Formats: sequence, C-alpha cells, structure tokens
Amino acid sequence: MVNILIADDNLDFSKNLINEISESVNIKICKICTNGQEVLKVVKNSNIDIIVLDVMMPIMNGIEVLNELMKETGERYKDSIIMISGDNCFISQVINNPLVYDFIIKGTRQEKIIYCIKKLVEIKDIKYIKTSIIKELESIDYDLRYKGTTYLAEVILQEYINREEMLDNLQKDIYPIISKIYRKSINNIKCNINNATELMYCKCSINKMQEYFGFHEDVKPTIKIVVNTVLNKIYNKK
Repeated sequence: MVNILIADDNLDFSKNLINEISESVNIKICKICTNGQEVLKVVKNSNIDIIVLDVMMPIMNGIEVLNELMKETGERYKDSIIMISGDNCFISQVINNPLVYDFIIKGTRQEKIIYCIKKLVEIKDIKYIKTSIIKELESIDYDLRYKGTTYLAEVILQEYINREEMLDNLQKDIYPIISKIYRKSINNIKCNINNATELMYCKCSINKMQEYFGFHEDVKPTIKIVVNTVLNKIYNKK
C-alpha cells in the first residue's frame, strides 16, 4: 500500500478525489494540503509515495514546490508526482521535470485522474516488491552477483504479478516469460537458478534455513518452495 498526498487549495475537489481513490485504489494514508508550504512540511515529516499537485496554489505554487523538491530530495520523487491544472499553458513548464509522472487538465473526467493514480500505484508496488525480493534472497545467502539469483528474483516477481492466474508450473508458465525478458533459453534460465540455489544451500547455515523455511530437518528447498516462501514473507510484511 502507498501513501498519497493531495495538494489543492480547493478542499471540495481534494475530498471528492480522496473518496474516489479510496474506492478503487489500495492506499494506506491519504493527506491533504492547501498550499505549497504545507506540501513541503508534510513531505519532510511523512513518508509520502505519490503526490497529486495542483499548479495554482497560494503562498507557494506547484511549480515552486517542484523546484524545492528537486533541491531538497533530489530524485526521491522521480516519476511520483501527478500535476493538475485548470490551464494547459503550464504543461511545457513541468512535463519534462523528472519528478512529474503526468499532467492532467482540471475539468477532464475524474476517472482520468483515478486511472493515472492507479497506474502509478501499480508501478510503486512493483518497485517495492522488487526491492523486497532482493532483500529476502540476500537474507538467506543467495549471491546477488549470480545470474541465477537475478533470474530467480524475476521468477518471484512474475509469480507476484500473475498471482491471480494461478501459475503453478514454473517450467511451463514462468520460465518462458523469463526467457523472453533476458533472451536466454529456458534451459539456461533453469540451470542458472538451480546453480544459484545449490550455492545458497552450501552457504546458508542449517539453523537459518530451517527458521526461514519452517523446516525441522536439514532439507534442501526446491525452487518452488523458495518462490512461495519469499512471496509469503513479503505478503506478511505489507
């Protein structure tokens, strides 16, 4: 789940947008600001993932906020800000800013803003999952320098993305996807993942492995068990 900040001096617009978002997007926190100074204060003191930022606001406008965020946070909010405005003449001033994901004209259908937020939430979720997968594999001594570990991380990610389709057969359902992504044969993908897992089994202590996988004996986990266990760990932490 992500934290969203709505910055607009029109409170009715912000409240209506929050109601729409809450019905269709899986969010954790949604904050409201009515001017640019409030935005900078909230960003400094809160963990905000996505900002919906109005161009025309009192005290400090949206473009000034963008400039301050670039100076204060660097690319922390790269492709994380949706700019909104009632006037399209501001598009040229912000559309190439690395922090701006999209620019939407007020007065267009509310669904367009919701759709844009949903797409950005999905992107943020995937980035979070990628990072979490790497951390989980590293915690059980998978060597991140190995191609097999990279391929395995992608397998877990694809299982996460396609989880509603019940992809149970790695060889049939997932390895072909990885094969296309990395332009390697399915056999190459499988062998590299197996080798990385063999190395993990040799490096990882028995106690650590038993605790992580819930084993009561010294058993080498299958690739499927690794995939499912890592995903379950991530689900439980979300």
